[in-house]
Amino acid sequence: MTMTSIQIPDPVILHREATTATRAHADVLVAVVARPATATDLPAWLAPYEPHLRELEEGEMLTVPGTSDSAFRARVLEVVVLDSPTHETARRAGRRIGAGHRGATDIAVTGLGTPDGAHALRGFVAGFSEARYRYSRYRAGAAVAPAELRVLHDAGPDTGRGDVDHDLAVAQVVEANVQWCRDLTNAPARDLTPVMLAGEVVREIVQEGTSVRVLDEAWLAAERFAGLVTVGAGSPNPPRLVEVTYRGAEAGDTPPIVLVGKGVTFDSGGLSLKRASAMAEMKSDMAGAATVLAAVRALAQLAPPHVHVIALTPWPRTSPARTRCAPGTSSVTGAA
Repeated sequence: MTMTSIQIPDPVILHREATTATRAHADVLVAVVARPATATDLPAWLAPYEPHLRELEEGEMLTVPGTSDSAFRARVLEVVVLDSPTHETARRAGRRIGAGHRGATDIAVTGLGTPDGAHALRGFVAGFSEARYRYSRYRAGAAVAPAELRVLHDAGPDTGRGDVDHDLAVAQVVEANVQWCRDLTNAPARDLTPVMLAGEVVREIVQEGTSVRVLDEAWLAAERFAGLVTVGAGSPNPPRLVEVTYRGAEAGDTPPIVLVGKGVTFDSGGLSLKRASAMAEMKSDMAGAATVLAAVRALAQLAPPHVHVIALTPWPRTSPARTRCAPGTSSVTGAA
């Protein structure tokens, strides 16, 4: 059995748009505001909602359906009260918007597109993407279409636009790799053996300017990786040790930051202690390895020049499988 490459569609397509909130056409318009004391604390087009907004707690929102008489052009207006937007408060708001409007594909956001709001903006995107995520690899027609999220920015011609564009570019890369990590973690064990996973890593990471080494069971035995070899001996699928290195263009002799992620693709150990209902979760015993691989992939795409990172992911497998994978080579290296 071979594993086809996991497709990584962008969970959300991010843009900056130089327009005012009242002129933006969208399925949903999200306006982030501080809790008002008086109507003058709000933009004029939101002033009619001041009595309702004053009653809301931090993170709560007011939903206003659009009509022909509305001061805005979106189908729905969501006014979110965030007195001091932070990454976490904005993330919770983004999660509520994403979950509440999962079918919407055109979202406009105002109130976060400022140079001082970088952390809040990235938090909102993270929460929104998280709420829309679905693992739909085996369900035809069940995938959630990527949403276009437009950050409205109506400042002067040059004020802060480069900063907002940078924040959106970073968020786009991060969320795509978070989705890859989640897809790897959710993949069932029969479709993600150590050999299959190693092939996925080579396909998805080596092209990003990193170097990848895939070390097989013969190398592991020769180098006395007894724990990894012994655990892997419990399965017809041989173990692998995957090493991924990213070295920035100006990293030089900078000592590496080493990330180690556990990669047991299915753990059948402790059967006498586990409830039957808990066994389904054992496919995610490799979430640590998926996380560090996604982190290095994101770094390679963002290309920070002074960073040197190595990810080490041991991939034994402790459960038997119905099919035996073809043996891998003793060592595979590659670089873009």
